[in-house]
Amino acid sequence: MPIVYDGVPKEVEILFEGQKLVFKVRNLSWSAMNQILSKCSSFTQDKKAIFDLDLYYREALIAMVVGTPTTPPFNGGPLTHALLVSLSPEFGSKLEELVPLPGATGQSPFVSGQP
Repeated sequence: MPIVYDGVPKEVEILFEGQKLVFKVRNLSWSAMNQILSKCSSFTQDKKAIFDLDLYYREALIAMVVGTPTTPPFNGGPLTHALLVSLSPEFGSKLEELVPLPGATGQSPFVSGQP
């Protein structure tokens, strides 16, 4: 495993309801993962930690997906918060599989080729 992050995207196919959708996805660098984790974490007045898992998955997907299918609703454009919240739970769970668990190494097994 290299010391320096290369950021090279890989094509990942998602099969959904008979369609094969191809996304270009890159793993996150150590720093990018930490920035997303920090953005999704907060503390209450009484110092209890809060972690927004929904925001974590949306932020990670926006950072990781650098190419989308040319078919609706993606139309080859970037992922946005508005687009992600409009997806069905069934398709959203497919995209969620691309994202490493919070606090993991930043490597998605689907992007690294080791599902």
